[in-house]
Order: sequence, then structure tokens, then C-alpha cells
Amino acid sequence: EAAAPAAADAADGPPPANKGIGLVHDVIGEYALPKPWFYSAATPLDIWRQLGVRVRSSEEVDENGVRQHIVAPQPPELYRPFGEAEETSLLDMEGNVVPHEQNPGVRIEQDFVSEDEEEQILQELRDLARTHGYDFASPDEETEQLSWRITGRDEKRSDLPLAPWGWGVDFDKGKLPPGLGKVVENIEK
Repeated sequence: EAAAPAAADAADGPPPANKGIGLVHDVIGEYALPKPWFYSAATPLDIWRQLGVRVRSSEEVDENGVRQHIVAPQPPELYRPFGEAEETSLLDMEGNVVPHEQNPGVRIEQDFVSEDEEEQILQELRDLARTHGYDFASPDEETEQLSWRITGRDEKRSDLPLAPWGWGVDFDKGKLPPGLGKVVENIEK
């Protein structure tokens, strides 16, 4: 574990919001997973705009305006326990099964979309990759398996336009293509 608290020089004032986030990570194998708490001089609203997460903030503020924020978790009873689907489907980067105690919260839902919906979503994603995506593949990936990133967040990685649905507080699920919009609708149920 290594902490990277964001502290500002008192003479310079608080750091800009996009540099004010410091995370503490749990290292699990080769993964550095952010814990749901961090230090920042940013306001909860600024954190929501940057990270897209709601936070609870401590009352204590240090001399540089930095306070501890905790990602507001969902109650665990809202989620089903890990089961066989996760044990057989969730693999690490080396192809090894991720045991339940190292699962960061991923649940596998079999048949979440129908085969027809799956084909629609795949076509939507192919079209979006051409118009709004950028190559996110590792150098050794085969052409048919290339990874693409499509986001409404400006990551300064492509000359293509941003995805129309936006990001963070500006996210508009009404601008998702129909297949992806149905997935969001199903998740929200």
C-alpha cells in the first residue's frame, strides 16, 4: 500500500481540481486497485465531475485545504454473493481464475442480453469505434481482437469526435444508441 495524498503548497493555494486527487491502492497480484477513499482539496461536486463518483467527505481539513473523501458505497446487501459464474468466468491477465476474495466486485450475469440484442450491440460498437473510438490494443493483439475505447470524455488520444453521450455529470443516457441504451435500462432495474 502506498498513499499519495494531494497536498498543496500553502502559498500557491489549493491544487487545480484535476491534480488534487490522491489515491491509496491495494496491490493484488499485478493489479493496483484504488481503494474507495482518497485525499483531495477538490469539492465533492468537482470530484463527481472528474471521477463520476459520489463521495462522503470528512469534516477535518488540513492546513492546505485537503480532506479525506470516501467513495459512497452501495450497501452490499443490494448485490448477490459471488457464485460459480464468477469463479469460472473471471480471469486475470495471465488466464488464472480470480478467487472470490480477490474479486473487486465483478458479478457475471448469464443471458443478460438476448443473442439478437448482443448482435445489435456489437454492430453499434463497431460503428462507434469507427466514428468515435481509438485503438486501445496492445501491440501483440490479432486484428480481429483489437481493443477500442469509445468515450464521451476528452482524453486527448484521438482526432475523432467524442461519443455524443458525454461523461460524468454531463452523461446523457438518452444519447446512447438503442442497444446500449437497453443495457443501461436493464442495469437500472
